[in-house]
Amino acid sequence: MKPEQKKRVFELCIKQIQEGRQPDEVLAVYPGLGSELRPALQAARAAYHHGLALPAPGPGQVHSRADFLRAAQQLIPRPRRSWLALGVRLILILLVAAAILLPSAWVAIRLSERALPGDLLYPVKTAAGQMRLFFAGDPRQRLQIELALDQERLEEAKTLIQEKRSVEVEISAGLQQAADGKWLLGNIPLDIPANARVVGQVLPGYDVRVQGLLQSDGSLQASLLQRREYEILGAVESQSGESLVISGIAILMTPQTILQGAPTPGKTIRIIAVRTIDGVLQARLVEVLADR
Repeated sequence: MKPEQKKRVFELCIKQIQEGRQPDEVLAVYPGLGSELRPALQAARAAYHHGLALPAPGPGQVHSRADFLRAAQQLIPRPRRSWLALGVRLILILLVAAAILLPSAWVAIRLSERALPGDLLYPVKTAAGQMRLFFAGDPRQRLQIELALDQERLEEAKTLIQEKRSVEVEISAGLQQAADGKWLLGNIPLDIPANARVVGQVLPGYDVRVQGLLQSDGSLQASLLQRREYEILGAVESQSGESLVISGIAILMTPQTILQGAPTPGKTIRIIAVRTIDGVLQARLVEVLADR
C-alpha cells in the first residue's frame, strides 16, 4: 500500500477518534490494517483524553471526498453477502462525508517527545514511533526506524537510571555476559530471576527484547526475554555466497537459516532476521514469495 493512501485512511480514522469513537470501532472498517493503525489511533485518543488542542492541517492536506472513498474501498475485502457490502459502503459514505477538515495529532506527539516510561504522555510517544513505522516507504527505511526506536528505548532507560526511578520498561539491545558471569543488556545490569519467562532461543551476542522492572539501583529485573527479530520484505538485488542484498540491506545466511525457496535476484522474499551486537543481520528464515 502506498504511503499516501495510508495517510488518507489514517486521517479518516483520526476524524472518528475526534468524534468520540473507540479505536476498535474505527478499525472495524479496515480489518486488514488493525495491527498497524491501532497504536497511532491510541496516540490520538490519548491526546484528546488529556485535553490537548489539536490544530487542523493546512489546505494541502485536505483531500477530496472521492479520493477518500476510493482509497478506503481498496482496503476492504469484498464480503460474501450483498447486504453486508451495502452496509460497509454506507459506513464509508458517512466517514467520507464527515472528512471535510481533519485534525492532526502532531501537537500531542511533540509534547510527548521527552516523555519517559511511567510519564503521562509516554503512550503517545511510543504510538508515534509505531506510526512512523506504519508510514515507512521502503524496507530499508523501516529497518532504520526500528533500530532508532530500539536505541531510543535504551537511552530512556539510562535517563531513568540517572534519575533513580523504578518503572516498568521494554528494551531491545545486545545481550552480553560479563567476565564475572553477570548479564548485561546494552551495558545495563540484567537480573534474570528463576520465574522470568523466556520465549524462543535467547543467546548472548545478539539483540534481545526484555520486559521488566528497572530498579532504583540501576539494574533491570527481567520478567520476559525474547529474541529480537526484524521482518524484511523486498526484492533480492544480489546474492553472493552466504550474503544477500534485499532492498539495499545486506543480510548474512548461516547454516541455521531456514530456506523456503531459492532467493535468486529479482525474487520477492520475506526475511526474519536477528542482529548481532556488532550490527550484523543474520537470516533466521528466508521465504520466497509467489510472483504476483
